[in-house]
Amino acid sequence: MKRSLVIAVVLIASALMFFPKLDFVRYEPSHGVLLWRDGEAYLLIGDATAGFRLSVLEYILALVKEYFHAVQLPNDKTSSFAMMKITPSGVERYEDKMTKLSRVTPVSEEIYAGCLQGICKWTGTQFETISKDEEKGIGGETRLTDEDFSNIDGWSRRRVWSSLKEQQIQPYNFSADLKDGTTLVVSGYNPVFIDLLRSGHSSERIWYNKAGTRMVSPSEYQRTFRHP
Repeated sequence: MKRSLVIAVVLIASALMFFPKLDFVRYEPSHGVLLWRDGEAYLLIGDATAGFRLSVLEYILALVKEYFHAVQLPNDKTSSFAMMKITPSGVERYEDKMTKLSRVTPVSEEIYAGCLQGICKWTGTQFETISKDEEKGIGGETRLTDEDFSNIDGWSRRRVWSSLKEQQIQPYNFSADLKDGTTLVVSGYNPVFIDLLRSGHSSERIWYNKAGTRMVSPSEYQRTFRHP
């Protein structure tokens, strides 16, 4: 009897292994910063996703792992780091190679950030490391901050983030007025989205993130992780 039970379990497990794969995408919480002054705004934001392709048996085992707070390693991962320039004319988006930026701060007419090599400056299309002389010229890393502020040299700064529901943070909302009736409306926390409102135009959603994991079709999985 025991032998028959063992054989049955093995056969069922083997059959489950050959069922079509189940595809899941986990959208990680995003973090960024919005800077704005009269007539223009800059949104620096990072997005990351993880992909899981599991047989039915692997999916069951993953649920057991999750119950015991173990980690299921993803099959695929992707991330993007982008700067968006927003004006009454529209939105310009630039992918950036820098993935470790912090303390993004406008100083006079420029935007700086802490990076692995020291201090980086936004050049209009990407962040690039500045020289030590230029660092001294702006006052060094002490000029950079992670704090939100309003109307310093005409600039305002607010952090933007999404969080998983179990993190129990309070929803937040704020708006950034540019000019010519142009306003950015930010609402969070999960999902979090930013809408661009312009006179004479329909509302345009320029960024959206909903952190969490959901099952997707094989075609959507392939598009997300650029599989052939």
